[in-house]
Amino acid sequence: MNEKKRNIIEASIALFAEKGFYATSVQEIVDKSNLSKGSFYLHFRSKDELMLRIFEYYYDLMNSKVEEVRQENLPPKESFIKQIRIQLEEIIKHKDFIITQFREQTISLNEELFEFIRQKDIEIKRWYEQNLINMYGDRAEAYVVDLGVIVEGMLSNYMQLSIKYGVELDFHKMAVFLVRRLDDIVEGIFDSGEEPLITKEQLLESAQLMKLPPDSVKQKIEKDLMEMQEVVNQLDLDSAKATELQGVIDYLSSEMRKAEPKKFLIQGLLANFKGVSELDEFRHRIAERLQIRLL
Repeated sequence: MNEKKRNIIEASIALFAEKGFYATSVQEIVDKSNLSKGSFYLHFRSKDELMLRIFEYYYDLMNSKVEEVRQENLPPKESFIKQIRIQLEEIIKHKDFIITQFREQTISLNEELFEFIRQKDIEIKRWYEQNLINMYGDRAEAYVVDLGVIVEGMLSNYMQLSIKYGVELDFHKMAVFLVRRLDDIVEGIFDSGEEPLITKEQLLESAQLMKLPPDSVKQKIEKDLMEMQEVVNQLDLDSAKATELQGVIDYLSSEMRKAEPKKFLIQGLLANFKGVSELDEFRHRIAERLQIRLL
């Protein structure tokens, strides 16, 4: 990844954590990155694509760190403890990314991002499965989903205490503590002989049936505006006209983020695209979504 792209990603993560995804404009991102809008659109087609690349960037970092530990061929429990510690350290190092997710649970989930998150969630569950079987043997296989849920829940809640409330944690001690509690739980499950609450088969079946939730009108318009940015960026326009149209799109985007967007203002802004045939479909689509008449 080149330096400019990394700068944009890092700046965006910080801004999204501070202001939220929808409340952050492309202009603010490029200002913080000390780059031009043209440079932004050279690397990313839209804010939607940027968010996808942020997720990829974060998970690639995390996976590379975990893989380094796995390559050390440590005893299973020692390896799992170290993998947890490394992940916790990386989470704190990149806590702005986590804050973004706390702040906005409904980040612009286009199909590509939704599928990426779904696949990563499956990979994480497989990671738990592999480690649990390595530590507790084949007998644990029937319970890997339940045990994974328990460990993930404990980790998530401790990390929220650290990130949201600033509670200082010794991550090695925390990882050891969690694995010891896991030992207790596994022993209890084995002794009881209880049936698992959720089987792997049930989980995989449910994962395959996951669907992208329907967008709100605001989210649909935000996507329309992002697509318009892409189109403007590709049009053969002089720089002044391109900057003007991008500015109007940013203004529209800012207005749509408000609790009650002013329809008369949006009506006037949409008039700026009149005569640009490539944007006419978007203009009509937004007007239809908001049930306003085009000027």
